[in-house]
Amino acid sequence: MLLGFKNSLNILPAVKFTVLRFPFASISAFCATLVLLGLVHDFNFLSNDNSFRLFIALLYSSLALTSLKLFVEARKWSLAKHSSVAIIVLLVISYFSWFILFKHEKIIIIFFSLVIALSLSFVPYINKSSSTSSFWFFNYETGVAISYALVASIVLGAGLSVILVSIEYLFDINMPSKIFVDTWLLTWGVFFPIYFLSNISKEFDFQEELCDFPRGISFITNYIFVPLMWAYMAILYAYFAKIIFQWELPRGNLGSVIIAFGTIGVLTKILSYPIRNNGTRLLMIFDRYFYYALIVPIILLAIAISIRIYDYGITESRYAVVLLGVWLAIIIAMTAIKKDRFHIKYIPMLFALLAFFASFGPWGAVSMSLNSQLSRFEATMQKHNLLVNGQAVKFQGKLLSFSERKHLSSLADYLMKNDYRLSHIKPFFKTLVTNSGAAQLTSSSYGGSRKIFDLMGIEHVNYWQKSDNLQRFNYKGDLNEINSNLVGIKNYDFIGQFSSYFKIRHLKTRTYHFRYDNVLQSIKISQNESKIIVQLEQGEALVFDIAQVVKKLQAQNVITITNDNIAGLTLIEKNANNSEVKLLLTRINGHVSDDKTIKIKNVNYLLMLRIK
Repeated sequence: MLLGFKNSLNILPAVKFTVLRFPFASISAFCATLVLLGLVHDFNFLSNDNSFRLFIALLYSSLALTSLKLFVEARKWSLAKHSSVAIIVLLVISYFSWFILFKHEKIIIIFFSLVIALSLSFVPYINKSSSTSSFWFFNYETGVAISYALVASIVLGAGLSVILVSIEYLFDINMPSKIFVDTWLLTWGVFFPIYFLSNISKEFDFQEELCDFPRGISFITNYIFVPLMWAYMAILYAYFAKIIFQWELPRGNLGSVIIAFGTIGVLTKILSYPIRNNGTRLLMIFDRYFYYALIVPIILLAIAISIRIYDYGITESRYAVVLLGVWLAIIIAMTAIKKDRFHIKYIPMLFALLAFFASFGPWGAVSMSLNSQLSRFEATMQKHNLLVNGQAVKFQGKLLSFSERKHLSSLADYLMKNDYRLSHIKPFFKTLVTNSGAAQLTSSSYGGSRKIFDLMGIEHVNYWQKSDNLQRFNYKGDLNEINSNLVGIKNYDFIGQFSSYFKIRHLKTRTYHFRYDNVLQSIKISQNESKIIVQLEQGEALVFDIAQVVKKLQAQNVITITNDNIAGLTLIEKNANNSEVKLLLTRINGHVSDDKTIKIKNVNYLLMLRIK
């Protein structure tokens, strides 16, 4: 083991031994490092996207082939059999990395990463009779190996970086920045895997008396983890008593709380296995009854997540909660059936199996979530007559309530979060996008659905908005139809595009200068309450009351500004010197307060000016 080296001369034989023991995993790790170096130095033998996919495939392959080698050693397979299965593993990993992981969602990467990482813990014990102590101690040693490798890699990378900086400073040498990147890449891509692999035990069966339990971990488990779990459990059961006493439904996010409690509890129980019979009394009671104490939380979890899914459909996060709930429920059932014969190796094995099948297929997290949200989106659009013959149309009719708009907004935000989801709803908006002359729809991780709401003439609602006691309005013109009315400026000398904001900090007068007959003149624009005030150099101020325009639009049930109602948005005023100012409003945003007062937030408009 590298930890036991007495001098540097032993390093090369140890590296050779490690590479020969894990040849396929080592080659994959080195190749992954070369791919990253190629990206850093712009070798361009593949596109950046394909290079990154290749890197991920090689990284996963390195971990998977390490697990395979442990399985081979436990089974004492021949080299030929090992090589054949290694090729199959490479093909499976490559397929997942290239065609599934980056085509869908982050949660698939999380699931698949957990499967690969967890496999290191149990593959030597698949269908193999071994003591629970052996399983625990092997994983303890593996955890120690990872910890030492992490610390050693950080120290080495930092140390080499300091050396490079010192050389740069002392000898006035300008080091290329990529040298520092190369240093860290080689540290993590070569040193870390070799150091870690060299410390993985070749033994898989250990006598229980040889499985030492470190005092530091014993203290943390006895006096920190277990007491905290008891406190967590007391809070949960107090809440359960509260909802039963008040006869109310559990909170929507209760599922995440229960999952956190169950997962941390399971890990604590595994960690405390060697001292289950000689730890503190709290620990021994916890070890004996924890899984039974999970029964009530799991039942309430099932109720809470069922209500959530019924109300809002399946999403990746809710799918993950269900998956973890099923995992905990199966552990409880297996514990009840097998009791003292339950082997803790089944805990990571079961989760890895569930996570693997959740990573792909029509039953997977992505497909089920997308289909659920897509069907709800279509149904909601059809309910409000926004989807006709498979095409989205402009909204006509009674204004949607706040809750209806928020529900539709959340569905649209989900479906426009990335390109894969967007591809499933893009056909709905083909006609609307074409007719409006707007740019093609693009995905966005935040507020991506605002564009389609503008196209449909509906105000978007953000997920964080809790209530809407105000009657909001957002009149926005169809660009094509308004532009056709902005071409002719006959009889006017000047035209300009302006925005007026009615918040306190924006209530200031703005002055704009222009030349007329070689004379420098000015026009001042201000706003007060719901009025836009235009002041020329001569004559009285011209006042445009935007609230009156809103009243007319509301009386006509107008949603979107079109050719049919644009005349009502054209405001003309003349001053005493016969000069004329014309405003063409293109957007009005605001709300109606409880006392029916119209509050204007902002107005976009074109101003046309004719001098006498």
